[in-house]
Amino acid sequence: MEMLTLFTYVAEADLDLTGLPGELAPVVRKCLALRPGDRPTAEELQDSLTTELAEMPTLASPEGWLPRPWTVIIEAYVRQGRELAADPRAAATGPDRPATPQRDAPPPGRPAARPAETAVERTARLPVSPEDDTPQHGDRPTASRSRRERVFVRSVQGLMASALLLLGGGLAYGYYQNRQAEQPGPVDRAFADIRTGDCVRTGLDPDGRWLAPSPETTHCAAPGAHWRVVASTGKGVPDRCGAPYAAVTWTRSSHAATVGLCLERLFHPGECVIGAQPDPSTLTEVTPLRDGTVFATTVQCSDTAPETLAVLRVVKYGLSDMTCPPRTQVRYTFPELGRILCLTTT
Repeated sequence: MEMLTLFTYVAEADLDLTGLPGELAPVVRKCLALRPGDRPTAEELQDSLTTELAEMPTLASPEGWLPRPWTVIIEAYVRQGRELAADPRAAATGPDRPATPQRDAPPPGRPAARPAETAVERTARLPVSPEDDTPQHGDRPTASRSRRERVFVRSVQGLMASALLLLGGGLAYGYYQNRQAEQPGPVDRAFADIRTGDCVRTGLDPDGRWLAPSPETTHCAAPGAHWRVVASTGKGVPDRCGAPYAAVTWTRSSHAATVGLCLERLFHPGECVIGAQPDPSTLTEVTPLRDGTVFATTVQCSDTAPETLAVLRVVKYGLSDMTCPPRTQVRYTFPELGRILCLTTT
């Protein structure tokens, strides 16, 4: 949040000059203008400062018009300058600097006296500015800085732990989903339970679409038993369904298993189907393909057939050596099954 606030201040040129003397605030604000063209040049800044300084009273001490930390630094440097002026040897540098006189050795059993600190050594330890918090050699980190570092480290550790948890959770969820997909569901079990010779009563519309997600078994003599399973396989389409003039295919494929059923259409006397348009003068012979509309089970005798087709009523269905009744107008032959279907108009 602090970084976002800082970006907002920069974008809107919203300056916080708290702590600056009232005389410096207008000058600094101009120098920090958002548009470069609004900022004063070096010459304009020098002229402005010279004019303003000339109009200001002079003080013997900075006390009262500068912040207290700056006053302490200035007084320390003034005091150090006076000490250097009073002790020229402390200011001497280079190869001409006189050697430090040897001190007498302390009596036995008495610790050596610590040499007095020179003004130059004290100068080296003077602060540079109140805001100078750069760690020096031997400095101990402040409590606030240590706290910020600990917070930053813990934040990074928290983010890394969260990322690892998310990654691990995603992998675990994906593995769980794959394992669940490999488990057979109700539809898979319904297909797997079907055996050759079973009869089912699931509907098929004229467009060849199954009306239920899975086959429902029933007694083969029941009125709604429209299909008999003649073959089933776990490898896709049964071979029996691949031959012409055979049965209808129903395949279920999932992550758990693949089951293919080959179904023979059962026709019951009195029900209606969609078939070939009959010729009034002669018996119409038809050998249907496996996707023929005659296999549809959702046709009502009062329905209207598509063009070139007709709604026909089942007269008889049996083995191919039987004879159709005299009123038969259309006869369907199923060579692979060895059966015939006798039909008449409604």
